Amino acid sequence: MIKKLKQKKRKDILFLLAITMGVLIMIVVTGTTWQNINSNDFNNGTYYNTTYLISPETSIGAVILNTTYQEFPNSQLDDSFGETKINMTGNILLVHMNNDWLDYSGLENNGGSQGGVSFLPSSTLGSHTGNFDGNDDYVNITDTPNLDGSGDLTITAWVKLNNSYRQPFVAKTLDANNVEYFLGTGSNNGLVGLFRNGAGGLEATSGGAILSTDVWYHVAYVFDAGSNSKIFLNGILNGSDASFATAPPEISNDLRIGYSEGFFESYLNGTINEVAMWNRTLSASEILNIYNKQYGTYYKEGEYVSEIVDLGSSMNFNNFSWIQGAQYQQELPNSQLDELSTTKGGANMTGNVLLLHMNNDWLDSSGLSNDGSESGDAMGFTTSSKLGSHAGSFGGSSDYLNVSDATSLGFTNTFTLMTWIYPTSLAGSDRAIFSKGDGHASYLTREYYLKIEDDDDKLRIYINADAEIAGTTALSENTWQHVAVTYDGTNTIIYLDGAEDVSSTASSGNIYNSVNPLLLGGAEYNAGIIHSYVGRMDESSIWNRTLSATEIEDVYKRGTLELNLSVRSCDDALCDAELWNGTYTNSSYVDISDLTSNQYFQYKFFFSSDDSNGATPELFNITLDYVGGVSDTCTYSGSGNWAVTCSDSCAITENISMGKNNISFHGEGTVNVYATISNWKEIYVHSGCEVSVWDGGSLESS
Repeated sequence: MIKKLKQKKRKDILFLLAITMGVLIMIVVTGTTWQNINSNDFNNGTYYNTTYLISPETSIGAVILNTTYQEFPNSQLDDSFGETKINMTGNILLVHMNNDWLDYSGLENNGGSQGGVSFLPSSTLGSHTGNFDGNDDYVNITDTPNLDGSGDLTITAWVKLNNSYRQPFVAKTLDANNVEYFLGTGSNNGLVGLFRNGAGGLEATSGGAILSTDVWYHVAYVFDAGSNSKIFLNGILNGSDASFATAPPEISNDLRIGYSEGFFESYLNGTINEVAMWNRTLSASEILNIYNKQYGTYYKEGEYVSEIVDLGSSMNFNNFSWIQGAQYQQELPNSQLDELSTTKGGANMTGNVLLLHMNNDWLDSSGLSNDGSESGDAMGFTTSSKLGSHAGSFGGSSDYLNVSDATSLGFTNTFTLMTWIYPTSLAGSDRAIFSKGDGHASYLTREYYLKIEDDDDKLRIYINADAEIAGTTALSENTWQHVAVTYDGTNTIIYLDGAEDVSSTASSGNIYNSVNPLLLGGAEYNAGIIHSYVGRMDESSIWNRTLSATEIEDVYKRGTLELNLSVRSCDDALCDAELWNGTYTNSSYVDISDLTSNQYFQYKFFFSSDDSNGATPELFNITLDYVGGVSDTCTYSGSGNWAVTCSDSCAITENISMGKNNISFHGEGTVNVYATISNWKEIYVHSGCEVSVWDGGSLESS
């Protein structure tokens, strides 16, 4: 109940009479911003497969995906304090698989291919990876004393499987009962490292994780002859065994990559890369370091998590903005907007004469009304788009998009063609992308024709009646690829995935102005349609000018890179209980006014790339805009006057000595006093505020 202080009746009266006296005191901070603008700020954060890099050309720094991944150092180099931070001391086998089976450890344990094992061009470590068909493919390495597995041993590799049941990665076996060492998968599709000395001498170390197909994994088997064995999956301990009844046998059979003789009697069906062996036990930190150093070339994603920032007091948040390298996951701007003049990596749409977003319609967004009309029963749209809500779907046969001829679609001697394509069938016919003009009668009425050639799946561009210009890189089915062609009156360049594929001067001069319609997904020949495209198409555009290589690359980056933001505010410096406030996707400005007002703030960015050539999202700097709120009025600072905001619903539970300073209660609400507030000079209570003194509490002026 409320305490009745009869002996302090006069003080209570004075307290009540003071309700309309005094002034309102508020502490408000406004217009404050906090910015990360240099490496010192970014270095306070945490990097997960990302790094901070300063451009030598511009001296400007940015957070990017970590793309500086190296193969293992050769010749047993101890690079612990060098670029890779990897110690190759004790390395006895190192096969990079860069179009050869040579051993780069310096011990010349070179391999030989058996059964037609092949190489695949690599978008991972090095130039190639080994490809094994699961039937009879393997690499044979002649047995030598330095490949002995009876002592300390470590085996590591990167693998991607087509079948995860009983897959041998590296094995030295004689028969079912004599296995010097084996690293692969077992009958449960999980990782296993083992040896077997006799019929009853199987010593297997298994992991709990099941390996999936079509996924890259880093695998390691570490055998300590004196104590235990361990297996690691993606840098983390996956299984261990500390009890051995026997020791590995010393057998004279050769080492095999991709084949286990006798034991399982199986062949690898999948891809393997960067196979290495040491005659010592690598530590858990060494295994993790190897994984971290090489991971990013297999998985092109990462995070940057900022420090937890103390804003000094509880703040109200307005917005969060940043500068990035391009307009990731954004469609091209409409109506010939010059986005580049205001946005880094933006698109200058000057000269754009056709822009088809294909978002459930064939409307032209260039502002010139060059709308398309579909022809064919299987034409339509799909939500499986590259950008935006939909993509165009072409079913082949007689499907194509018709755009009527217009003055804006006629060129003098410059143009650019560009689109995203997802072909689902390349066999059986050439596949038309853009065409204008009839290819009949010696091609004299042809303006241009861009297609995928049936013979080799490479791009071809024809301008006027000139000879073809052929691309050098084969396209793939069932994957998004960005294609572009530029012509400047002398030089023609074909681009694939943002990079130049071929340049040629086979065509020159002015371009024939055909009155025929522009076609997408088909080509006109003798008044008929040939070479129907099969698959998806998205974000198709044409310019009447020659875009630069940088412009082509920036448009490509819009569709292949992602940079996504999450934020959170916290009521303490640990920030360990608060959840991240959703994910804001690929925009460089977001409204975060719904974020809870707090004193502490943290942000993180997720980086992702679909590019195989090292393109990465770039984060240059950030700006947080916030407005200061009312300070924490329920706690006395220890000096000076004390202004309590009644709407804070304060519960004062600790004894306070005011040092002959004033107390002001203002605003509307209730303040509950459960402790002694003493040694104050004056108390002011404003209208609308109720101050209740409860049992155990008191207001003592001296």
